[in-house]
Amino acid sequence: MFVYGAQFHRPPNPPRAQRRRDIKNLKKLGFNTVKMWCPWNWLNPAEGVYDFEELIEIMEFAAEEGLKVLVNTVLENAPYWLSDKYPDALYVNSKGMRMELQARDNTPTGGWPGLCLDHPGALKHASDFLGAMAKTLGKYDNLLLWDCWSEPHIEPVSMSHQYGTIEDWLFCYCDHTKAKYRMWLQEKYDTLDGLNEAWFRKYRDWSEVNPPRLFGGAYPDMINWRRFMAEEIAVQMAWRVEVLKRNDPGKHPVMSHSSIPYHTQGLGKWGCDDFLLAEKTDKYGLSVFPGWGEKTQEMWEFMYGLH
Repeated sequence: MFVYGAQFHRPPNPPRAQRRRDIKNLKKLGFNTVKMWCPWNWLNPAEGVYDFEELIEIMEFAAEEGLKVLVNTVLENAPYWLSDKYPDALYVNSKGMRMELQARDNTPTGGWPGLCLDHPGALKHASDFLGAMAKTLGKYDNLLLWDCWSEPHIEPVSMSHQYGTIEDWLFCYCDHTKAKYRMWLQEKYDTLDGLNEAWFRKYRDWSEVNPPRLFGGAYPDMINWRRFMAEEIAVQMAWRVEVLKRNDPGKHPVMSHSSIPYHTQGLGKWGCDDFLLAEKTDKYGLSVFPGWGEKTQEMWEFMYGLH
């Protein structure tokens, strides 16, 4: 099957009253697939409450027309009730600023940039949400596959072009991420003496080791901090895939796709290693917008950057 489709649903659009008509028109125009953007906060409005009615309706409308559905699970729109329950799960930048949940241009339902899933409570609720969705939608024969993470990266960094210096857009410095970072360093260097020798330090206890807060500071600190974040994102990718597959009665394949079509650009700023991420999924791709930016590129020129 050659997938030919469009992103059809991103709440609140298209308006519910016109969805059946739009799906019929997509079929007439030769499309065979529609994509649903499924934000966490829109579908999990209260603790323990999941509202998948609209998604089920779209799945059934699409099935009537013989269309497949790609389901994009979005955890970067966290429920407000969850941030109230776990305020220490908010992202924290290197200057100590907490990222309160808010709306932005591509997330009209709010909840951006989501919560730091290094927080065990936030992770548990995210797992419950993904599991509930997989159990509900996985039974439909016209489910094509899951897109478990749209353009994976350290989410707040995606707005780094808006203001501030790079220190405003280094994440995450919450206590939970710092604790995981220290554990990662212990596994890498085995002993504190080993880290001291490699970094030219005289730390007396692991609690003294913190992630760097200045870009352009000591190289060992920043290199390790970026590598940790890339490996941590890969761990989270594997977790998303596992939760969906464990709960999906239809055992549909799981994919993801990068936002940057050049493998080396994502590691320093976005915290992404596409090779690590691709290992965790059944299918892995990327977004392609050659007409964006200062210079419109020919397709061959754009794709050349992938190699």
